[in-house]
Amino acid sequence: MWRVETGLVGVGAAAWCPDRARIRSLGRTSDLPSAITEADLEIAIERARRVRLPGWVVLAPHEDAFTATGTRERREVILALARRLVREGIGVAVTTRSDLQDGEGLVRLAKDVGSALTVRVGVFALEAALEAKWEKGLAPSTRRLALARALKEAGARVELELGPIVPFANDDDKQLKDMVRAAARFGLDAIAPRWIEDAPGLDKQIEAEVSPSTARLVTGWFRQPGSSVGSANRRIIPLQVRKARLVHIEAAARATGVRMAACTCLAAGACVACLEANTIDDVPQLELFGT
Repeated sequence: MWRVETGLVGVGAAAWCPDRARIRSLGRTSDLPSAITEADLEIAIERARRVRLPGWVVLAPHEDAFTATGTRERREVILALARRLVREGIGVAVTTRSDLQDGEGLVRLAKDVGSALTVRVGVFALEAALEAKWEKGLAPSTRRLALARALKEAGARVELELGPIVPFANDDDKQLKDMVRAAARFGLDAIAPRWIEDAPGLDKQIEAEVSPSTARLVTGWFRQPGSSVGSANRRIIPLQVRKARLVHIEAAARATGVRMAACTCLAAGACVACLEANTIDDVPQLELFGT
């Protein structure tokens, strides 16, 4: 998958966030990716042009400058990067947990570039108490849904990301179906499940920000057979656990006429489904346009 890494500026204060957990575990920032500039992107485009420009890229996969923890200056940089890619004929896909207030720049971008912009808006749960526990400082779900609707009305392609799904936290039948129905009420026609992913320090982060018992529970899921995907620090919710939750999501999607993103990566155990955009070109990937 082509992507432009932009650093970790503006990562939201979510207890489930693997990027925050890695930062806490490192205790330093020297090993973290640097925030790129428009000049860096220009160099990457020129290098890629010698081979073939991608049809689309995922922009800022580990950064959400549009949440309340981001800054106006950083949002403008991300928007400028997106506009530069679109001018080159490259579609842009981003993810956010923002609302209309902090994400209004994305709405402006959608009005200008239409379907060249794909946005996935994430919702963890509809219950305010659960959100407050797991996603401190982020916009409430109803405000994120309003942003998703505004982006769709402005011409962007929009998906609602459900999760990350955490067993026995936000994954019962009613919770999952309610999120799908909320997507339909706000005029959204596509959803994509996301699953919690392990990372160094994640257990300590959940213990401190949610509860010790929840941290032990989540750690237990990562120790079940089928949770490892090739690395001691790369563990996911086992397939047999995910399948049971997908049954509820698929049933609600069929009942409401909402499409669930079908992604080979997700079926194979990935934590995040691919952002849907233009066809991915199978070409060499260069520097900023990397996997």
